[in-house]
Amino acid sequence: MLAFLNTLSTQEAKELRTSVPKLAEAIQNAANQQIRWNEKLQAEEFARMVQDPHSRSVFMALTDQVFRLSKDSAILQKFTHILNQHGVPSFFGSFDQVMLKALKFFGPLVPSFLSPPIVWSILAVMRHKTRNVILPGEQEKLKGYFKICKKENLKVNINHLGDMVLGENEAKKHLEYYLKGLHNPSVSCISVKISTLYSQADNVAPEHTVSTVVERLTKLLCVAKKEEQKSGIPKLVYLDMEEYKDLTLTVDVFKRFLNNPDLNRFSLGIALQAYIPDSFSYQQELTSLAKLRLSKGGAPIRIRIVKGANMEMEKCVASLNGWEQAPYATKIETDANFKRMVAHAFQHENLKAVKIGIGSHNIFEIGFSKALQSIRKLDPADFDFEMLEGIANHTRRSVQKLLGPVLTYSPVTSKEGFLNAIAYLVRRLMENTDKENFLSHSFNLNVGTEAWKEERKKFLCALDHVPHLEPPFPRHKQDRTVNQYFLSEKTNSIENFLPDSPTNFSLPANQAWLKKELFNDNYRKESPPELIPLKIAGKNVKEKRHLLLCRDLSHKDRVIARFPAANSEDIISAIRFSCESEITQWDKDENLRLKVLAIVAMEIQKNRASLITCAMRNVAKGVTDLDAEVSEAIDFVRYYPSALKYFRDHYPKISFKKKGVELVISPWNFPMAIPTGGVVAALVTGNRVIIKPSPYSLLSTWKVVKLFWKAGVPASSLQFVPCEDKDARLLTQNPMIDHVIFTGSANTADKILTGRPNLDFSGETSGKNIFIITDTADKELAIKHLVESAFGYNGQKCSAASIAILTKEVFSDPKFKRQLKDSVESLPVGGLQFQPENKITPLITSPKKELLRALTELEPEEQWLVKPEKYKLDNLWSPGVKWDVPPGNFTHLNEFFGPVLGVMKANDLKHACRLANQTEYGLTAGLHSLDEREINYFLETIQTGNLYVNNKTTGAIVGRQPFGGIKNSRRGTGGKAGGVNYILQFMKFEEKEGSTQVIDHLSLPSSLINSLITLWQKIDWASESSFPEFADEIQRVHQGVKSCYYQNMNYFSKEQSFSKSQQVIGQKNIFRYRKVGKYTIRVCPEDPVSDILLRLFAGLIAGNKVSISIPEQMRENKTVCFLKSHFLQPIQNKFSLEFENDEELRTKILENQINRLAYTHPKKIPGNIYKAAVQVNLPILRYKPLVEGRFLMLEQFNEQCVTYTYHRYGNLGLKQFEIASPPKPGFEQNCSPR
Repeated sequence: MLAFLNTLSTQEAKELRTSVPKLAEAIQNAANQQIRWNEKLQAEEFARMVQDPHSRSVFMALTDQVFRLSKDSAILQKFTHILNQHGVPSFFGSFDQVMLKALKFFGPLVPSFLSPPIVWSILAVMRHKTRNVILPGEQEKLKGYFKICKKENLKVNINHLGDMVLGENEAKKHLEYYLKGLHNPSVSCISVKISTLYSQADNVAPEHTVSTVVERLTKLLCVAKKEEQKSGIPKLVYLDMEEYKDLTLTVDVFKRFLNNPDLNRFSLGIALQAYIPDSFSYQQELTSLAKLRLSKGGAPIRIRIVKGANMEMEKCVASLNGWEQAPYATKIETDANFKRMVAHAFQHENLKAVKIGIGSHNIFEIGFSKALQSIRKLDPADFDFEMLEGIANHTRRSVQKLLGPVLTYSPVTSKEGFLNAIAYLVRRLMENTDKENFLSHSFNLNVGTEAWKEERKKFLCALDHVPHLEPPFPRHKQDRTVNQYFLSEKTNSIENFLPDSPTNFSLPANQAWLKKELFNDNYRKESPPELIPLKIAGKNVKEKRHLLLCRDLSHKDRVIARFPAANSEDIISAIRFSCESEITQWDKDENLRLKVLAIVAMEIQKNRASLITCAMRNVAKGVTDLDAEVSEAIDFVRYYPSALKYFRDHYPKISFKKKGVELVISPWNFPMAIPTGGVVAALVTGNRVIIKPSPYSLLSTWKVVKLFWKAGVPASSLQFVPCEDKDARLLTQNPMIDHVIFTGSANTADKILTGRPNLDFSGETSGKNIFIITDTADKELAIKHLVESAFGYNGQKCSAASIAILTKEVFSDPKFKRQLKDSVESLPVGGLQFQPENKITPLITSPKKELLRALTELEPEEQWLVKPEKYKLDNLWSPGVKWDVPPGNFTHLNEFFGPVLGVMKANDLKHACRLANQTEYGLTAGLHSLDEREINYFLETIQTGNLYVNNKTTGAIVGRQPFGGIKNSRRGTGGKAGGVNYILQFMKFEEKEGSTQVIDHLSLPSSLINSLITLWQKIDWASESSFPEFADEIQRVHQGVKSCYYQNMNYFSKEQSFSKSQQVIGQKNIFRYRKVGKYTIRVCPEDPVSDILLRLFAGLIAGNKVSISIPEQMRENKTVCFLKSHFLQPIQNKFSLEFENDEELRTKILENQINRLAYTHPKKIPGNIYKAAVQVNLPILRYKPLVEGRFLMLEQFNEQCVTYTYHRYGNLGLKQFEIASPPKPGFEQNCSPR
């Protein structure tokens, strides 16, 4: 970074305070005198839009959603729906308002044959509203525009608004558009974004990205130079600035250009945004390089100084990642920095090398630039003004007349490509109508008014603030090159929990860290393999053992570590050591455990680089994914103690006890985060832990476990037991293992449970994840998210999208098909050792069984959209896409866990949801749609644990998106990983003596009292006199039912979004509970009647279909007589009493007639019931129910998490007026039949 410069002298500032307002008055008066009638109408419209943000959002919604639809009837229906829901925008003119109100009421009645002309009229009106801001791209229409510009002596900068560049073919098209623009003699300048030149631009691979962009940019510069020489008209290529994440890459491209002597004769421009503090330091650096270049005979460069127009999107990005926002926090800082940058540019020696474009419509900034030029006696030819086409054209003419030449920034798109301009249009509308921005007041501004005085005041305040600006360093202070980790000994509440921020790889410091720590010479060298000691029962095993080899997946002949495998004796010793070794202070002192775990979190922070480097080799996972995984591991270490604190603080009358010895079986695809989560949850609750890692990821998991020991976790409480899979059964089948926490395939889970059906087992298993795209979607964004979801880490994430279901309009859209194909084929394939740009990397092993079949064979009726190819390594395959997958076939229903995506066609969303629910899995599902009715239908219909709307389906964050599935994607009844309830499966609960929860009936809300009356207050609670032995139990039930009602009303029936980690700008994260359905209580002779009734009432309150299953021999049992007595008569039609023996119950289980089965005593569950439950994946509850409703009601539900990204390019739209909950029901009637 260059030193901070104070660019304005005190005397200059004093003169500017006087001269600039006078000059601004002259410009404004001249502008008002030459405003045209159509411009005045537009000004009045914009003024009304400023006063009515809701109407502005309605207009944006109409523009954003209506143009995406392909069918006339759908367009008309969508248009009328938005108007009916949100009203006609008030800023429309009188005639338009009358027409729109008529359409609002009569639109639904319009016969189908009249739809086309009405739709044509609607779209024509919408385009007309934007005609001045976005120019038609058709050549004949552009010729007319160029003639006007020539007549008005305007230079033109063409900005082609094309599709989002998803693939390399699309990038080539953009390059052709740019070349075409340079060949046009009417075009002085073209604007280019680096993301349009290279579809795979990546801050993790800056060297590769910059080299690729420079190569393609050079082609443009050569053509520009050739055209300039041929016509004698100067041609300029401008590098436009995009989001902050592109700033460093864009500047690096520019620096590469400046430092290349072969390009000395070429000129190039770049836009720098004043709302980014770093822009000033980059301006200084580029100016110095340009001066050096000029001294060697090079051509001058050009810098356009602008304020920046992507603020809302930057806020969303920062909020999502937990970063400080990149732009200044206040408008005064942005305005002051703009002046600082202009003042630095306006120095004689600088202007020789760097010509300047003043990109602003603010007449005070324009006046400031002109006045400073006069004060410093600079050559006016060294700078000019740049203004947007169609925005305050009367001001532009005034500037031209009074001050000099103007370069007009002219966005262009074809009629068919209007959709591509929506993002630009949204930014422009927000800029024009944001009350803080000058433009929002400029359309009817008059000198001397209050609005004028306010703008003058803003200018003077910003001018005074220039000397007080901070040095131009990034606002986001994250720097991985320095020690920014911290020890937090205080356990925060879950409400205040904030996830660890991922690395911002766009920051120069972090790119330097990346190069130094991850892609250094040591990484390139082949070093001797590490020999890891086998430590069993606290001692190193000295005898020889079979060695498990860890290989570098990018170079499979390289062994990076050797692990002695534990044999059967070692495994037994490890289990006994966990069970029988003496109790330590660690076991007794929860505060000690919390302190040590805080150190563990710090150690993981410290070792981020080494953990990433290790896993890159060990499992061939990319840097971005591994960085997120390290953050997730840190989050687990911090979150689970907070969750334990939550339950201890809120439920002091419950005794929380450890289960004993926990076995953590971890997978290879998340070799650091998942084992960390299981280990932490087990340790913090006082259990002793044995971790059995995947043989494929031994080294990565070992590195994390070592950090636990280093922090102070004793060997007796945490043992690392690597072994071959055939020996793992000695762990799972040993009765001294009290609980298993498992992540892996459903097949492996079933093998474990078949070997020991009564095992207390909690597992996250497989997924066949669905990604639905409807015609109302932003299809380019949908493709981007689909490809990221399907092929991130080669499709080897449990949440990876495996099937895309497209509604028929999307499926039949050739453009969508072409863009999807281009996007997938453009993903770079290869190892990671020397090429961090590779997105598709070696698989964990050579593909086998289902995956090999998916990669090499087409099922009947399928076609290859993208055919996978095997590379030199057996485990390296390019991604594949199967098109037109028939319902119910192998591709539709089977998990592949690799880089293969199947694409299916659905008639409509209802059909798509049916297809999605046909799979036996229920882990994640995604929907891309902008229609709130479709979104609501999806959220109410899809049977998965995690739902994503307008988002990718991978990358769940602890505390924000607790992760876990239902159906065949889960074993047991444990809570979601990263959620508050996860910790509960590691503990046993008891009510403390005399601690029965008491809820005062009078303190309950009236709505709750009404509910109580409808179900159980009608019951004659005094009737227990007929059964005096049940009196105490009935009192227990009485309290429990009230507690269940209370918890259901205040917690389980509500969508939870209370944690700070869930509060993200532009995204809703909701945690909610869904009833399990068919809930069966199995009665045993010894069961207290209160246990049966508590579960019965809990099930009814939750809305489940409850049955009480009673053995035949208990027909005359006192408890059963009570259940059949008049006591429960008022609610007997709400549940069923079923007399059946164990074999009949087993048959029900095998026929999937039960969704959840509850016993009070685990020892009373027959073996054939356990085995049947394993066969159909039926969760069995096996503990005594508590009176406390927070725990009792939990077994009645499945957890579900919803992530709904609703912002559009940063604009919060209509959601900012109703950020409460997902849309209300109402889609059903709008779905066409199958």
